[in-house]
Amino acid sequence: MITRRIPFFRILILAELLGSVLWASDKPAVTVKFFLKEPEYRKEYTEAEIKTLEEELSSVIAGIFENRLGFLSFVTSPGPSYSLTLELDRKDTNGPGPYYEVGFKVRMEGPEIRRKTGYWEMFRPRNSYKAALGDLKGAVSLKLTLLDDLAYAKLVEDFLGQVPICCEDTKLLADPLGWVLPYTRTDLSMDWGSQLSIENLLPTIEAGPVGWNFRAVTKKPFESPGDETYHKRILCVAVPGDTDPDKLRQFSANEVSVTKFYVVEYWRFAESLEGIETPDDASH
Repeated sequence: MITRRIPFFRILILAELLGSVLWASDKPAVTVKFFLKEPEYRKEYTEAEIKTLEEELSSVIAGIFENRLGFLSFVTSPGPSYSLTLELDRKDTNGPGPYYEVGFKVRMEGPEIRRKTGYWEMFRPRNSYKAALGDLKGAVSLKLTLLDDLAYAKLVEDFLGQVPICCEDTKLLADPLGWVLPYTRTDLSMDWGSQLSIENLLPTIEAGPVGWNFRAVTKKPFESPGDETYHKRILCVAVPGDTDPDKLRQFSANEVSVTKFYVVEYWRFAESLEGIETPDDASH
């Protein structure tokens, strides 16, 4: 992640948009939608059955995502500024038949989304294309439930990591250079070793506040007994060599405003996973 300069007027627009997407627990909400596109699969159902299946699977998938990707909130109702659509379809709709790989295609929509479409994960390989369809709702649910964390990390890296998370109450540290987020590891279901892109507003004489993004890694709970605001919250430290963290050292903490962060690399934390080694643990 390269340091990015962001014009101040765009930051003001984003601040307004962020205010419209923050729901429970101050986590941005993403609307989840599912559509059955594979033409042979659609022949197995009436149009009314397809509509019901799509609505039911949208709800099921939102629940699975909520469990696996706890730094966001997933809903099926309209309203949030961001949405993620899964389409079950042939990987290559123009490929030679009669056998096709079928999988999940993604469409991401929302303010300043850069990567909007792509292929995420296989549902059935080519050699199973003609197999009996059976319970499609159950098969899709099972497939997404059993996917490993690497598959969901890819979904974050390619698509969901583009959703900004508000963190205006973040505490900036000078030594070590880092940030204390206003969240605990449990709040975001995010384990140590996850990487973020944190946007900071730095003062300039010529252009006023300018946004700079710095790459940071979640390290450990911040220890500050007696400080109810930040004690045990997530401590992030700057990633050496990836950005220009020394630029921050030119300013005092009260001159810098932290606005939001993006999840670049996500490692899930859950109480049931306590004690399992993460990439950051393995480096020590």
